[in-house]
Amino acid sequence: MEDKVIIAVCGYPELYDTSSYFHRNRNKKDLAWKKVSEEEVCRKKWKSLRDTYLKERRKETEKRSGSAAGSGKKWKYSAVLSFLDPFVSPRETSGNMEREDEENQAAGYEHPEDQGETEEDELFLLSLVPTLQKLPPQTKEFVKFQIHKLIYERDEKR
Repeated sequence: MEDKVIIAVCGYPELYDTSSYFHRNRNKKDLAWKKVSEEEVCRKKWKSLRDTYLKERRKETEKRSGSAAGSGKKWKYSAVLSFLDPFVSPRETSGNMEREDEENQAAGYEHPEDQGETEEDELFLLSLVPTLQKLPPQTKEFVKFQIHKLIYERDEKR
């Protein structure tokens, strides 16, 4: 059911794109939800999926130096729901400690695992950027979603 809800909601940016003019239009959103499903269960499932994705994303970015290693397993819908990234922004926080990446960057350290083995994949993906940038925003997000969907479906078959 989760897969179907994600795919259905993806087609209606007014349900997740907070910068969309129609996101503020209650009638437009209600109409979109009716097209997705008449059942209230779908709205609740979407809210639950979105909230879980944001929580997982926050956990990933808030890993601290010296903290215990996590299980290393990502939530199964993380890749598929990453199409939401442009539409959600983390809230600003303040503190007196610098983040580890900022400290390493300031000290001139680089992550050796980030070099070499993924270079070919990076070059391929970077070659898609100019074409992607020429697309209208909604089409661009749909294409990115489809790429994530393909990768997700391929991972599920393993």
